Amino acid sequence: MDKGGGLAPHGGGGDWPGHRFLPAKGLREAERSGARAVIIEFSTPGGYLDAAQAARDLILAVKVRTIAYVNREAYSASALLAIACEEICFAPGGVMGAAAPLYFDPQGRMEEAPEKVISAVRALFRATAEHRGCNPLVAEAMVDRTLAIPGLVESGELLTLTALTAGEWGYFEGEAVDLLEVLELAGLSGVVIRGFS
Repeated sequence: MDKGGGLAPHGGGGDWPGHRFLPAKGLREAERSGARAVIIEFSTPGGYLDAAQAARDLILAVKVRTIAYVNREAYSASALLAIACEEICFAPGGVMGAAAPLYFDPQGRMEEAPEKVISAVRALFRATAEHRGCNPLVAEAMVDRTLAIPGLVESGELLTLTALTAGEWGYFEGEAVDLLEVLELAGLSGVVIRGFS
């Protein structure tokens, strides 16, 4: 009998207190139950860096195949989590990147973080991309607007990948209109999808 796949719904808003946005219990449950894959669906403008780093570490450590489904946006911290997955699929019109760390100043204005923080986040993105065999400069350019990659992004701009550019630069397994198509792309047609939290 074919073992099921797991589904971790992810997204809805950028309001991610703590670790709530990526259910560790659910990932461990999928691992224990012998799920053939976990699909993490992204539709969010971002989240807190500390929670994203913990979730990234969990994704890298889990002993089950991980598939990111960018449905429709994985900005900021969620771009890191998508890169941490073994495979990335995009919904039509999906985008991923724009991950410069931000903070609120004393007047409540959103500002880009200081260089020390940008450097740390850039290294985190780079290490994650290297671990997954992706071009690390692409990941770094999502965080640091001073980087330029000929044919992809100019200095002074943050990188955001579309499905097309993700494919050209090795951050793309295919395009899928829904989760069933994600399963097809992953060679898992007919596998039962179970949600977890």
